Amino acid sequence: MGIGLTGSELNLRANGFFFGLIGRRFSSIHLSIFLIGFTSNTILLSAAVLHTPANLKSYSTLLKFGTVNDLICVFCDFINMQRILVVPGNLLYISYGPCTRISVRLCYLVHCLQIGTIVYSYYVMLASFIFRLWILLRPTPRSSTVFSIMIAIAIPPALVLMVLLLQFLVVFTPFSAQAALSELSKELLNDGFIWVNDEGLPSALCMVSAKNGTSVAQTCTMTEGFDPRSVGCMAVWSGAKLLQRGCYSGQEISLRHQCKRGECVADEKKKEGIVSFCCCHGQLCNAHYS
Repeated sequence: MGIGLTGSELNLRANGFFFGLIGRRFSSIHLSIFLIGFTSNTILLSAAVLHTPANLKSYSTLLKFGTVNDLICVFCDFINMQRILVVPGNLLYISYGPCTRISVRLCYLVHCLQIGTIVYSYYVMLASFIFRLWILLRPTPRSSTVFSIMIAIAIPPALVLMVLLLQFLVVFTPFSAQAALSELSKELLNDGFIWVNDEGLPSALCMVSAKNGTSVAQTCTMTEGFDPRSVGCMAVWSGAKLLQRGCYSGQEISLRHQCKRGECVADEKKKEGIVSFCCCHGQLCNAHYS
């Protein structure tokens, strides 16, 4: 006996299978990207340093900056192994890499560094185009000139990264010392949906997806960030396929708007897309979702 499926149901199941397949191979994909990127850029950098002809010395300066930038980018990708889930009204950045064994702060800083290298790569491509156009019309610029230009175009992303580092390392006090309970956390604490751990941080018990495809109960602690914050649980799914369960820590204004108490239910208007998302407050409230 056959089972009838509509086109949209087939689409949902196909995407659920695709997301599940990607999830199971996620670490291997990032490792492959790292090995390919590291090997190819190391070879290119070695060639630019050791075997550049005299008449291409200026252009090799541009290549060196580009390859070093790309090496930093692939290292960041390996450390973070970040997965981005697009859900209605949200972008979820989920890190699986080695940074998760150290701290959320490290994952965030590595993410910022990777974004900076991606921005700089656009500048490098633009500089490469201008260089090739320039040598068609004018004499080849000196290596020192190219070097100065590449340093100059690195200043904007470098300034952004410096500001981020200052925010985390100098301006803000240690996270555990500034984690005053928000109004939402006080409400959830009084209702028994969360508790405060030994460090004074709001915590919740959630179902969290494991790498083997199962889900386990795990304590979720409020992560660092700006403005009043709290913590809850979340689930992301496509049709009948669960994509991700886990912790959901964010700003109070966002959690009040998105998360329900005691149940994980997506807004009706957000169920129309391929991927659905819900967040909730309550012990193991994301064990069931709809």
